[in-house]
Amino acid sequence: WFGLFLPARTPHQIVDRLQRETVKALQAPKVREKLAVLGVEPMPMSGEEFAAYVERQAVADAALIQAIGLRPQ
Repeated sequence: WFGLFLPARTPHQIVDRLQRETVKALQAPKVREKLAVLGVEPMPMSGEEFAAYVERQAVADAALIQAIGLRPQ
C-alpha cells in the first residue's frame, strides 16, 4: 500500500487540503487509468481512517515478523 505522511505538527488546514486534493487527483480518469495499469486500486481515506489502517498493518506485520522468527543482523 501507499500513503502520504506529514510531520506531526503540520497545521490541520494543510493536512485537510492535501487530503482533499489527493482524493480529487485519485478520482481523475487519467490517474485512475495509470494506476490500473500498475495494478493499484485507490482507497482514499480520512486521516483518522488512514491512521487506524497503519496501526492495524503495523500490528499484523509485527505478528508476521515474530511468527517467521525474523531477526535483525
